[in-house]
Amino acid sequence: IMLEQYGAHVSASISKKTSALLSGSDPGSEKIKKAEALQVKIINETELTELLRPVLMSQQSVQDE
Repeated sequence: IMLEQYGAHVSASISKKTSALLSGSDPGSEKIKKAEALQVKIINETELTELLRPVLMSQQSVQDE
């Protein structure tokens, strides 16, 4: 999934403006520590899919029409 097409700003770094960190199977410990220190929500791919489900379902409905 290309997150930018859904309005996301993807960045390699974490700041106080970051709303969520997408964590893979082997996340860097420094990035996780920084996210925790900044109280940035850490999500995995399953959680991302759940967040995007309404958008994906909506798009599917439009394509089916």
